[in-house]
Amino acid sequence: MCLGGSSNTAALTAQQQQTQAALTQGGQNIENAFSSYTPAYYAGVQKNYENAALPQLFKQYRATGANVNYNMANRGLTNSSAAQQLGSSLQGELASQEQGVVNAGQQQAQQVQQQVASEKGQLYNQLDVTQNPTLVGQSALNTAAQTGAPSVFQPLGNLFSNWSNIYLANSFANNATTANPALTSPWLYNNPNISGKAVAASNYGG
Repeated sequence: MCLGGSSNTAALTAQQQQTQAALTQGGQNIENAFSSYTPAYYAGVQKNYENAALPQLFKQYRATGANVNYNMANRGLTNSSAAQQLGSSLQGELASQEQGVVNAGQQQAQQVQQQVASEKGQLYNQLDVTQNPTLVGQSALNTAAQTGAPSVFQPLGNLFSNWSNIYLANSFANNATTANPALTSPWLYNNPNISGKAVAASNYGG
């Protein structure tokens, strides 16, 4: 009886060790498959989104500024306090929308990070059930290759539409005519600090 008990204990121990080895190897296979998803990768996702979105934002800003100047000129308000107020408001809206782009880029990176965590969690569950590190490792490679940020981001909508519909419309309705130093179109929509901004291309991961 003692011999049989020792044999059963040894067999159980060997089985537990085999299971643990399979789980350890499978975990390494999963982590290796997703090894490219580093903090630098997620930072690259955010940067790539900004690179795609900011030029669109600046283009919309210049077009909105041109529209402001055109409408002010038609109303004889080019040199008015209303024009200056609109210019200041438009720059404030630009700053707000720039921060919105940054926030959206962070959300893009966070979504990818959450997707990676979810995919890895499912793979670990698969490993627990199958205890087959080779099968799970292949699944991890396939999944990792299909995970990540999109290669092309959706174009921005009209980010200045609310500003134009509310603030701009109200300004025109007030029909202010107080003269002030001219607010010229280069200040509004041809600002070299905006139109001349170069947004360098960035690859995921750096």
